[in-house]
Amino acid sequence: MKALFPELLSAATLGAHAALKPFLRDGASPDDILAVLDGLAHGAFRGIETRERELAYNKRVNPYVEPRIVHLAPGKELQDQVVSFPLKDLLIRDIRNNPEVRRQVLLKSDEWKMGEKW
Repeated sequence: MKALFPELLSAATLGAHAALKPFLRDGASPDDILAVLDGLAHGAFRGIETRERELAYNKRVNPYVEPRIVHLAPGKELQDQVVSFPLKDLLIRDIRNNPEVRRQVLLKSDEWKMGEKW
């Protein structure tokens, strides 16, 4: 995630630095303030600093659906594989774990049971 937003974080940090610059007192340099602001800006990404941590977090929050991997060539190269997920398993996970999805499915089910749109 951090890789997607470096320019945004840098821009926000530089904007805050420019806003705080007039308030600098003796003994504090702009570089010191910039270092503090930079640390604050990246605090939102603590705990998901690596792909492995992000995957572990998602596994804790959402039940993990095992991907299907089909190798198109015998060499098992990354570009020669297709990764997909069983749609049935994704739907079941969403219905069980997302109240809004469950509500929408029940509403649509009740509508179809009435038979008025057939």
